[in-house]
Amino acid sequence: ASIILFFVGAPLGAIIRKGGFGLPMVISLILFLTYHFLGTFARNAAEDGSIIAELGSWIPNIVMFPLGLYLIWRASSDKSIINLDKETGISIMKIAEQLDTGPVCNIYKINLENNLNAQDVAEQLSFRELYDNKEARELLKEMGVAVSETVAAYEDTVAVLRDVTLSGYTKKGRNELLDMIRSVNLKEHAADLSEAAAAAFVFTNGDDQPLAAMHMYRVLQRMDDVANACEAAANAFLPIVYN
Repeated sequence: ASIILFFVGAPLGAIIRKGGFGLPMVISLILFLTYHFLGTFARNAAEDGSIIAELGSWIPNIVMFPLGLYLIWRASSDKSIINLDKETGISIMKIAEQLDTGPVCNIYKINLENNLNAQDVAEQLSFRELYDNKEARELLKEMGVAVSETVAAYEDTVAVLRDVTLSGYTKKGRNELLDMIRSVNLKEHAADLSEAAAAAFVFTNGDDQPLAAMHMYRVLQRMDDVANACEAAANAFLPIVYN
């Protein structure tokens, strides 16, 4: 019984989206009473001979187990069954001394449909227009070029590493590999400078389009993640150079 109720209660707590402390307590009480009355009914039916005793002892578990499997499937799919929200969105507020007291600059909302999960909502909130400013978009393009050059340098580094491996780790090959690793680091540093310039411009001039400016900054961050990953992977080859 404890295991069956755990299979019901654990996913239920994950998929109830709203209601504070009260709604989960009400649902838990309903499920507990349902399990209790099923057990009482099955016991009485077994005592008067309507059903066999073995079946009577298992009826509550037989009824609740499929419910537990269904709730586990809903929770693993990140889908709710009780969601009182009709819409969600993003609000941009100006920073004030006290929490949540600044004026709201902009609000973006989306309607919540029954078949939406958390990933769907996140994607809808993420796919926003970029900051509509010519200079900002030029800076974004410069960042893209810097990241592309970093990726290309890393790909060349991998090719040199392959040659070094095939050549038996000669000194010349290891020196060439070191030069390529330095090239990746320099290009990643250039990408960092491009990101800093673009981010500074967006945050300084994006007050008229705060959501679009924030989305552009997120794009800059994701591009910088790519450059950082190339740098980290290239630096992982350094032990080959010095060993």
